[in-house]
Amino acid sequence: MPGVWVAIGVAILAAVVGIIPAARNIAGVLLFICSWGLGVCIWVWSVLIVTSTWGIVTLYIANLFFAVGAIIVAILALLFGGHWSMLLQLVVFGVIVIAMRLLGTAWVDSRSE
Repeated sequence: MPGVWVAIGVAILAAVVGIIPAARNIAGVLLFICSWGLGVCIWVWSVLIVTSTWGIVTLYIANLFFAVGAIIVAILALLFGGHWSMLLQLVVFGVIVIAMRLLGTAWVDSRSE
């Protein structure tokens, strides 16, 4: 997935530029946008995981009747399937997305003070 590596590359560049206090506003916005791009890639990867392990019907039932997203169902599919390395990758990328959003928001808020 080249979109993941583009988002991570831009996020690393924004994090380096964000060290400069005058550029924190732009770097924070870039981090926030990259976190959404990475989040979409994680969501698509989760849909592919669920459809390849448990089928598309499980994804529809989880979304429509239980209001559970694709990422949670993918975590359960990997957990019950014993795919530990993929589970670790999904969780680590999820933590990276949350960290990017928090850091981007903090940088944009710190510039407004």
